[in-house]
Amino acid sequence: MTKKKNLFILIEQANREVDAKLLLALKAARHNYRVIVGHKGLIWSIFKFFKPGIVLLKSFGPKNTEIIDYLKKRNFKLISNDEEIIMQADIQEAVKRRFFKENLFKMDEIITNGNKDTDEIIKQFPNFEKKKIHKLGNIRFDVLKNPYNKIIKEESKIIKKEFKNFILFATQFGRANPVNIRKHSIDWVFTKIVNDNSDPNSEVIKFNKRLILMQREMLEKTIQFLDFFDNNFSGKRLVVSPHPSENIGFWENLVKSRKYKNIFINKENRFPSNRFVEACDFMITSNSTITVESYILKKKVVNYIPVDDYEDIEIQDLKEISYLVRSNNELYQIIKNNFANFSTNTKNLSIEKNLINLREEVQSIDKYINIFNGMKMEQYQSAYENKKLMFALIFKNIFRVIKKRVLDFLKINYSRRDPFMNMLGKVKIAKYLDSKEIFRKTNFFKQNNEFKDISIKQIIPKVFIIETKDKL
Repeated sequence: MTKKKNLFILIEQANREVDAKLLLALKAARHNYRVIVGHKGLIWSIFKFFKPGIVLLKSFGPKNTEIIDYLKKRNFKLISNDEEIIMQADIQEAVKRRFFKENLFKMDEIITNGNKDTDEIIKQFPNFEKKKIHKLGNIRFDVLKNPYNKIIKEESKIIKKEFKNFILFATQFGRANPVNIRKHSIDWVFTKIVNDNSDPNSEVIKFNKRLILMQREMLEKTIQFLDFFDNNFSGKRLVVSPHPSENIGFWENLVKSRKYKNIFINKENRFPSNRFVEACDFMITSNSTITVESYILKKKVVNYIPVDDYEDIEIQDLKEISYLVRSNNELYQIIKNNFANFSTNTKNLSIEKNLINLREEVQSIDKYINIFNGMKMEQYQSAYENKKLMFALIFKNIFRVIKKRVLDFLKINYSRRDPFMNMLGKVKIAKYLDSKEIFRKTNFFKQNNEFKDISIKQIIPKVFIIETKDKL
């Protein structure tokens, strides 16, 4: 058996991350890595079975401290690419909120999107070694480009067949309409104040208070827009695709209670939003990074911000690549004219400095692998610590599969997890890490000849091992 390095790629928000991270895994396998990719929490639970390797984390907040310390103790190498920090209205607030200093200094390498986040990290953490920070861009946008966007184009045909010609409204109201509100919670701000003991007068709390107010006002205007659209544009269709952080039940209830005839919902986020972007004729969104996806996929996009006095909350970079609309009347006129009278700029964009792989010709995935290659790690003939642990994991997987099938047959919903966390897990992961879905996507990518000799196996449900086949 060939000696290879272990690489662990953790997925949190599967509908947004799985395409890019699966492609990264396939490309890394071509560079002599044995890649364990899948659900973050499940990989956490099986690290003890594996020999040390490189771990690609998304976040390293205080809730991750225990597992980070365990991995460092066992000589794993840690690298983080926080995708959620891209295109922030207030980069200072975002870095303060998402970069936990204690764990930052445990990272071996940090990957950033461009100048803005890199400069702010250096400013807030001047003692962190600059040579560990790498401006590489966001791999999520690589899969929107040739030759890897074929899967997006193929799946968008299913949406196009169902909805035919339509306008996409991709919402961004995660603070005003959050999916993750529990019985003991009010909103994001009070959760931070109560659970994390955040200072009510801190810049992070102040910013998010204003963000909630802005989103509530925009949501009110959005409902007015939807009412007008359904009553006045009978010949057009509009599909609302809620952000993954939103409570989709709110939108389903709105459509049902208003008895809309021409407005539909991307129910249960059954397809990633970029499939809807590819399928739509035009797109409307509100201060959302999906604008970047629309720009790369060459779709006209309206940045709908029908409120005043919140310019500090607006993401300035997105205004460069979209058409800003400040009122419902202006939006009605644009729809009436079939989005014909506007275009977006494509030259001398400052956003290119803050997202360095925005352009079609700039790819980031290969640059990630170059960083992996620079991290000195031992190569192993097997990913596992020893054969006993390997067989223990195999039997654990068999037991999980049998147990799930029996419980499904008996229609018993048994879990020791908090029901709320189960619900949240379904929102974040859904079907996207099921073996059938992962094998299907892998086979789609393998149509490209560079991946013909790659094998993929499920270790446990929602966790897979990807590597080149050993030559006989």
